[in-house]
Amino acid sequence: MVSYGIGKFCHYPQTIPDLNNNIDIPIPKLSDWKCERWDNLDATITQGDTTYHLSNCQNSSACKKCRTAMEEGMAWAVMGMLGLVPVGVFIILSKCCGKCIDDKYEKPLVGIAILCLIGSILTFVTGLRYAAAECHEYNQELNYNQAVIWNATTNGADHTSSSIQQGVSAYLAIGAVGCGVIALVLYFMFFFFMSGASWLLFLVLLQGALSTGFAIASLSFSAWYSTGIELHKNTAQYSGYDVDYTFYTLVTYGVSQFCYYPREIPGLDTFSFIGIPSLDDLECKSWDNLDAQMRIDGTDYTLLSCTDTTGNATATTESACQACAAAMTDAEYLGSLAVVLTLPVVVCCMVLVLGDAVCPSCCFGRRAYQFLSGSGIVGIAVATIFYLSAIAVANNKCDDLNSELESTTKLLWDKATNGKETSGSTMSLGPSAICAVISLIFSAFAFCTFLYYATCKIPRAQESPGRFNSGDEKRPVKVVGSPSSPDYNRDTAF
Repeated sequence: MVSYGIGKFCHYPQTIPDLNNNIDIPIPKLSDWKCERWDNLDATITQGDTTYHLSNCQNSSACKKCRTAMEEGMAWAVMGMLGLVPVGVFIILSKCCGKCIDDKYEKPLVGIAILCLIGSILTFVTGLRYAAAECHEYNQELNYNQAVIWNATTNGADHTSSSIQQGVSAYLAIGAVGCGVIALVLYFMFFFFMSGASWLLFLVLLQGALSTGFAIASLSFSAWYSTGIELHKNTAQYSGYDVDYTFYTLVTYGVSQFCYYPREIPGLDTFSFIGIPSLDDLECKSWDNLDAQMRIDGTDYTLLSCTDTTGNATATTESACQACAAAMTDAEYLGSLAVVLTLPVVVCCMVLVLGDAVCPSCCFGRRAYQFLSGSGIVGIAVATIFYLSAIAVANNKCDDLNSELESTTKLLWDKATNGKETSGSTMSLGPSAICAVISLIFSAFAFCTFLYYATCKIPRAQESPGRFNSGDEKRPVKVVGSPSSPDYNRDTAF
């Protein structure tokens, strides 16, 4: 077992007995791990008189880079925790000391706390992303060293995959970011309703933001169609033995790129580790003049080409590739327009809420509200149509390409596994397509909610400031328990 974190590098076992001794190595406990600090790291594993070097930071630039990333990741985490201090202080003062904060300062302080919370979340995410990116090369180095050591200590009988993956510490950090996002949404709701705003506008704002976020994710990742990560097995001769080893493959494409993994599937004797791919491992090419090659045992084969492929038995036809590439380009254009059109909805909601709450006598009357609401409804309606069109275009023109990719991968996997696999990879809807569908659903919900607000709430409001958010003809709505409510009690507010 190999594990590392911010402060230390740990591994188990330290000693592997000779195979003829018939000694079992038990499942490790925490006390069995050998942990070393990054500064003096020299992790070794011994078997008899032979010592194998698992990792040495003095002789490895990848190890030094990862060590630096871990230290800087800790610094980012500390800054993120410091950013949470003002948030906690403000909440404690609001709960335990009702007279400590004057009413006129409460809204600005809530706004500052929200900004601090956003800054903390971004800081945590930056630290996580930096550590993951900078340690990628070191993980590959550890994968290679492990493959060599396990193969040598088992006399060539073990060449299985044992890739370095995210561990408990990384998942806890991701969980902290998730909790921060939930806290941000709840705190923003408190600020929103503190203004006496209608909950319908909050729903429109939330649904619009979620729709935009999923749409951006759909356009950003090259995974509209994907085979998923697939496990393959091969058998080869090594030191006179038939040795089974595993490798992973992935074929995926989206609106802007075609990606695949691995670039090369070598023979067993190269000790090249082909583990579960991360985003950094993918070989990605744009649709323009696409020519994706995969090398198997030293020979290049065409996985997909949008250029002239005459004479290559495994190449797909040019028309299928170009038709799908054109459809993906159109889908990207329509999706980008939908994202841009969602922005006026967010702006209109914020103007309707903050304008009436912060300065109710400035400029708002019935016509202003109707104009802002109408603009938002038109924007979200057109955006919904564009989302739907993008999905339809992307799903309509790529069936032929997906069928030919299945035929191509059938030939490639047959060669890579010495005839053990006789079926190809099926292209199915990937994360990008799923994000696009979710974005469409949130956009449709936002349209219905905004339309209901404009047709049922605004007409019942009087022609006077401070009434339009509530929809009450007699008086403005004051959220119970908010600082603007007459029955607000600081000592029991939270």
